[in-house]
Amino acid sequence: MTHGVYARLKDRVLSNDIDLDVLSVRKKYPPYQNLTKISATVETFDEDHPLHGKSVVFTGELEKMNRVTAAQTVANLGGIPQNGVNKKTNFLILGNNDYNKAIKGGKSSKHK
Repeated sequence: MTHGVYARLKDRVLSNDIDLDVLSVRKKYPPYQNLTKISATVETFDEDHPLHGKSVVFTGELEKMNRVTAAQTVANLGGIPQNGVNKKTNFLILGNNDYNKAIKGGKSSKHK
């Protein structure tokens, strides 16, 4: 039965030229923005700033600004905004996770 539903949905997607990326839950809420595409809007940087040349990831809800504004600030300081934690991550900026149902043990998956 599951395969039958999948096959019908696949046919419908293909016949109606539906872009599945538009339907992605991650892209709906919160609005997905590829932070790696954000570049600096300034030409000079303070090379002594702690974020200069460092990769930065955000997790949780930011209270003072939205994630895109925070990533733009990092880029303008010479930092490198990232979407997720990887081997190159230097800083993980923790926002408020109080209302996140996916949090177990007080830490997000990025934090772990």
